[in-house]
Amino acid sequence: GTTSATSSGSSATVDDDSNAALNAAARDLLDVLKIDPDNKEAAALLGMVRERHEQSKREGGSDMARALADLSAQSSSSSSSSAREDGKEDQDVEHSLKMILGLLTRDVASSSMELGRRHGVSALMEVATNSREGVRVRVLALHALSAACSHGPFVRQYACPRSLSQENLAHLVSESCGGAVSAS
Repeated sequence: GTTSATSSGSSATVDDDSNAALNAAARDLLDVLKIDPDNKEAAALLGMVRERHEQSKREGGSDMARALADLSAQSSSSSSSSAREDGKEDQDVEHSLKMILGLLTRDVASSSMELGRRHGVSALMEVATNSREGVRVRVLALHALSAACSHGPFVRQYACPRSLSQENLAHLVSESCGGAVSAS
């Protein structure tokens, strides 16, 4: 059977489920090829399964992938349910943002490009514009965008006006600075 990757569990669970499904598919295809070694469709499909499994190992297990998946899960759960009283949700979002910032600090070139490939610009903009998040979390999201934008190829490819509006950014920065100034 196939495994659904739309569960609300952690990204590691989704990766494990996906890898288990790929392994099961590969075993089934190998069994088919043992019975009928000339089955071209099964051989081609096995090649695609192996390629997908390698891609999953290269990309799915990256720290950036996990941080963005966690951020997306936390953002969607905070917008779909009432805010938790203990502040744990904000701490989880803040932790994910700090992970992203750390990755960008360590290697801005590859981390910023992975952030862009994984639709991180929209995820960070969603956190930055989400009025339910605290000023600190919004500022961290803006810092992450700023760090990624320090890499020229990222800016040319992923920070285009339709995905990263200068007007929206200016409004967010002034709003966040105004909130930070009035809070102190």
